[in-house]
Amino acid sequence: MQQCLTIIEKRAIKQVLVCWSCLLLCSLTSQEVFMYLYLALGVMFLVLSSKECDVLMLFSLVSFGNIVSIAPNYSVSLSWVFSIVFIIKYFFGKFKIYKGSFVLYLLFAAYMVMGLKPGLEGFLSDIKTIINYLLLLLLIYECKNTDHNKAFDFYIVGHLLSIILSFPVRISPRFAPLISQAFTETSVFNALRFTGIDFDTNFFSANCAFIISILLFYFANRSRDDFPLRRMRIVLLIYIVFGILTFSKTFMIDLLVIVLVYFSSNLSRKFANMILTVVLVVVGFYIVDTVTNGMLFNAIFGRFFETATNIDTLTTGRFHIWKAYMDDWKSSSHNIWFGVGMANKKLRYLNKMHHQTYIEILYQFGIVGSILFTLYVVSLFRIGKDEDKAFDSHSRFLGLISIAMCGLTLGQFAFDHTIFQLVLSILMVGGCMWKDQMSYIGHRMD
Repeated sequence: MQQCLTIIEKRAIKQVLVCWSCLLLCSLTSQEVFMYLYLALGVMFLVLSSKECDVLMLFSLVSFGNIVSIAPNYSVSLSWVFSIVFIIKYFFGKFKIYKGSFVLYLLFAAYMVMGLKPGLEGFLSDIKTIINYLLLLLLIYECKNTDHNKAFDFYIVGHLLSIILSFPVRISPRFAPLISQAFTETSVFNALRFTGIDFDTNFFSANCAFIISILLFYFANRSRDDFPLRRMRIVLLIYIVFGILTFSKTFMIDLLVIVLVYFSSNLSRKFANMILTVVLVVVGFYIVDTVTNGMLFNAIFGRFFETATNIDTLTTGRFHIWKAYMDDWKSSSHNIWFGVGMANKKLRYLNKMHHQTYIEILYQFGIVGSILFTLYVVSLFRIGKDEDKAFDSHSRFLGLISIAMCGLTLGQFAFDHTIFQLVLSILMVGGCMWKDQMSYIGHRMD
């Protein structure tokens, strides 16, 4: 992404491309050996590379995780193996962490562990979730010491490579049958919904919305001298197009909210541009819709209006799911205060997950656990602005707003990409600008 790449960045890009090539060969040949090679090379690169290079690699490789999670011989994404290698290398070797956040993590981790039951379905995935939230703490600290703009650049690089990978995967004898359900057709006019290599179209659209929100943050603050404006516009357009191709209601609502926040962040300066943009978009939309005999309107907005006779239909059946989980949560005082535990996070008779992050957390951990989780995440924020950059008070929240909006219809708590999005969002808000006088705990192993 940058005009002048450092030696470390060039090395990280080469390593990411090597790992990506292994997955490409796996999809083209359907040979398991390339999947193992991807894992082995990724671990080797993390062990042998510098800390800054490892951080950049992790932000790239997270987008490849879902192709591994849908492989027939694995139950969870193997990208978390890279996270464990990172944690072992730095946490158990040499670490320096803000004490308050670490203590809160230990309390929340202990709370999560109490809700586990070894041997049950999803046990390994629950352990992975606990590890992921330790990774959140470590990545924030390490990104504080490096340039988190570079981390975002590599997040985009990895995600774009995963989009490219989705095309050979779509025709792969090994993967195509496994992800065909993700390429569902809309009921509007039989259009395929693009999903990248994600197992769910909405998670791909959530990633698109998040990347757009970060790019708008850069636009609002003119804070990327190393990211040419023309190139930034191209990347923004790419993600708007791919987001629209998901035909996701979640994406459209999320995009609308973050665009409104972006324009309102400095209304006096952007009001004219906002009016001009709206007029051009409406006129352009009307022309294209007229030429296509109304197909453009159906493609983008049809899913909002298709037989939406009640709120359950409008939310694609989610309201019924939310109500079922909330009714079960309110069924006992123990559930209300302490939750059902991670082992019982899924209602057996419903056989569907929560489809909402906030209900997911409240149902699993109750009021007490939800407070612990909130305190832990909030402890990672340092709202004070970067002294070198005067970030706009509204635009710096764009990443968090994007995550929060997607959380209304998606259960994002346990997913790998959520951790990396939180890291970038926290840094956008001005968090982790830690001061020397703050208390830390440190450890060194010689």
